[in-house]
Amino acid sequence: MTSLMGAGLRRGHLYALVFVIVLLPSPAHVVLVDDPHSYFQVAPRLSDLPLAALLALSLPATIVALRRRALGATGTLAAALLALVAVALVAHPSWQGLQTLFRLAGATAAAVAFARLSAPRERRLVLVALALTALTQTALALAQLAVGDLLVAYEHDPLITVGPFIRPAGTLPNGFVLAGLALVAATALARPAVSARGAGLLAWSGAIALAVAPVGVVFSRAAALGAALAATALAPGALRSTGARVALAAFVAGAALPALAVAEGWAARSGEFPATASGDLRLALIAQTLPLVAEDPLLGVGPGRAVPALRELEARAPGSVVRFQPAHSVPFVVALEAGIPAAIASVALLAALAVSAWRRGPEALAVHLALLPYLLLDNYLWTSAPGMLLLGLWAGAQEGSSASSTSMTGMPSRTG
Repeated sequence: MTSLMGAGLRRGHLYALVFVIVLLPSPAHVVLVDDPHSYFQVAPRLSDLPLAALLALSLPATIVALRRRALGATGTLAAALLALVAVALVAHPSWQGLQTLFRLAGATAAAVAFARLSAPRERRLVLVALALTALTQTALALAQLAVGDLLVAYEHDPLITVGPFIRPAGTLPNGFVLAGLALVAATALARPAVSARGAGLLAWSGAIALAVAPVGVVFSRAAALGAALAATALAPGALRSTGARVALAAFVAGAALPALAVAEGWAARSGEFPATASGDLRLALIAQTLPLVAEDPLLGVGPGRAVPALRELEARAPGSVVRFQPAHSVPFVVALEAGIPAAIASVALLAALAVSAWRRGPEALAVHLALLPYLLLDNYLWTSAPGMLLLGLWAGAQEGSSASSTSMTGMPSRTG
């Protein structure tokens, strides 16, 4: 994937990436296709502007890489996924599909730009932007939790109450996306923390602890699992490096202490919606879409059309839809919307990223594992605009993370 942009990162790419990160949580949007149900809307967001600029800047190098067949394994699989989604859009055109394809292409460009950060100043600028964005959301989320209100002036979904607490969301669509941002930011900051000393180590580790705090207060079991997996990945490095030990301690404390403070909410969440009920609902959401997958297994129902297709199914067969939501698994939603070949490409891409992260070392593997439960057990990373951008930042952070000189397999870390 990193070969898509040549030997260096141009200044325009860098600034566009920074603006994508800073504007990612902005709720401002323009509704082009309206509907009471958010899954039917087409609404460009502020972050789409720098995303479009990043795509335009990346296009020449992408064309050259395609001609030279120099994409690499992850780049080839990402290109295959994009192509298959585009074919599905041609077969089932819709404004929702065009929006999905644009954001998927933009997320890919963001991943490449992030992965290509090589100059220390470039990487520091992007990581500081990511840290400040996450810290701002943490501060707002904790304020929302303290006062029991979302504290935003724009129209939003009704408050979700978990025991005596509300589920904070910052300025993001919901608490799950907020936790995703927290996980990506905190694990991406592990690399500079591990390499730092003295005041620098304290600053980066403090940012990690604050950035990951929403994981403890959004009452998401998938987020908690992601945090546990990321901490496990960081543990081997902590045996060899003071910086890694401090970073791991900051990560664990940053997630665990807020969770302990709202332990009553976690207990209420488990009692009101136990894991078995959650599993049953996820199976039901998959089962209700199987007839749609069977209707067109090669091209799906069209990108961005998971919920519109459910509405059409309910009209044809009343009572066949349990809930108007996409299945809680990104690969399955890809299969439904763009066909089984696209889902295979998405799973192969995840596997390629996992192998690359393993080879790059504990910090890269921590980034990869942090978001993996959300990819497999939820849909927000595909169905929401900030979620799609998080996917790009997640992929780029792990591809560009190689703080350790050796990988977890004992082989030299490869950064090309």
